[in-house]
Amino acid sequence: MFAAENGLKGDPRLQAISQAIRVVPHFPKPGIMLQDITTLSLDHKAFKDTVDIFVDRYRDIDISVVGLLLVLFLFL
Repeated sequence: MFAAENGLKGDPRLQAISQAIRVVPHFPKPGIMLQDITTLSLDHKAFKDTVDIFVDRYRDIDISVVGLLLVLFLFL
């Protein structure tokens, strides 16, 4: 999908990035597989590779601000 469309198919960085992301099954409800990217920050190389892929993808687009959105689920 994304990897094939952007010339990343077979890129070894994608496997390391995927392994660095924690999957929480059935959260917040059954059938949902939460992809917790906070664990990505623990693997410095995988995090750098992620940033590098984003930079390469959007390098030629006129973007002046980039942000990361973190969504927190609280269930009381």
